[in-house]
Amino acid sequence: MRHTSGASSMIDAVCSKLGGVKANRAPALVGVVGGMMGCMLTACGPSGDIRLFPAKAGVEAPSDKLRDPRQSPYAESSIWNTALGDQAALAPVVFRPAALGIRSEAVVVLLNTAAEVLSVEHSDAGWSGEDRCPASAPQHFGAHAPGDFLVVEGVGRRGTPIVAIQDDNRSLKQGLPFVRCTPNAPGTIAFEESASDLYGDGIDGANGGSGLSALGGVLRLGELLPEAEPPRHVLAVHVWGQENFWDSTSDEECFRWPASRGDSFCKEDYGGTQPELRMGALLALPSGSQPPLRTDAAKKLAWTLQNYGAYVVNDAGSSSYAFNVELSPEGWFSEEFRKAWGFSFETSDLASDWALDLQALFDALSVVTDNDLRTTGGAGARLQPALSPLAEP
Repeated sequence: MRHTSGASSMIDAVCSKLGGVKANRAPALVGVVGGMMGCMLTACGPSGDIRLFPAKAGVEAPSDKLRDPRQSPYAESSIWNTALGDQAALAPVVFRPAALGIRSEAVVVLLNTAAEVLSVEHSDAGWSGEDRCPASAPQHFGAHAPGDFLVVEGVGRRGTPIVAIQDDNRSLKQGLPFVRCTPNAPGTIAFEESASDLYGDGIDGANGGSGLSALGGVLRLGELLPEAEPPRHVLAVHVWGQENFWDSTSDEECFRWPASRGDSFCKEDYGGTQPELRMGALLALPSGSQPPLRTDAAKKLAWTLQNYGAYVVNDAGSSSYAFNVELSPEGWFSEEFRKAWGFSFETSDLASDWALDLQALFDALSVVTDNDLRTTGGAGARLQPALSPLAEP
């Protein structure tokens, strides 16, 4: 339902009295009552920037400084860098509660060509349960990492994708599941996925369930620290397909753009009842419907979900929600998070403030139904300004 001109004027007047700018008039993103309450309970910020975190954290517009592609990859127009549209069409969806809690899923990010050469070879083990450490066939591709950089299976590292820059400082190789069990030895993967470009659209890659880029949407080191502004890009999340993804009757119905596929078992295992909720769905937190949150870390994620959203890139494989996070020679996001906030990103304590906050956020999410190649992020003006251009390699 679209606002009438009188309703829009009323919302504008409320925001004006509060010292904010005009309210977002998007019918799908802000209802008349929701828009007014959003302004009254928080603040009418610039272009849909409803602040859900302490004012001291701040959210500044991107600077004119060129972006470092290693820290903020892909073109400004990439699906991962495009803010939501203020006329986006949203369909409310209901996620089943995460009975096993919140998880992280590591993505190995190797973007430093000055590091030692690492051979990434083939292992037949895959998801068979056999030892992934020894190689069983020659090299897939070369990468760069210190000799003592190891990746072994464990919490958050069960099907780890790898994204490795090549010597031209822009081409990317991707594959999964990656392990490196011995210093100065090769690493292994079972599947090499579509190659991509650090300066490209960031669509294809090694998120196994969706075929989407493994680098896109990753929570990077430094992005969720107390002093940092909220992540200014779309996130990558996992939900349990058995209880949430639409119960499709064909492989083509298992996913939606920009995903290129669903899981190979999608027709048999996906058991949800909501056609909008498929692999590749763009999730968004509607303006004016933000839940009360207890932790500042969740408030930062809420800002990102409200302004950029999150793509569903994989089946969580269990009753949990998961986020893709960086694991690199520079550190592991989950360890940085724990040290900075005093609690773990991963938790099975459903009564903890963090788990309650994340469940509340998923409870409030909708699917952007008009997200496609022509209207990435949904229709209308962007809720946030475009990112700066990338610095040349």
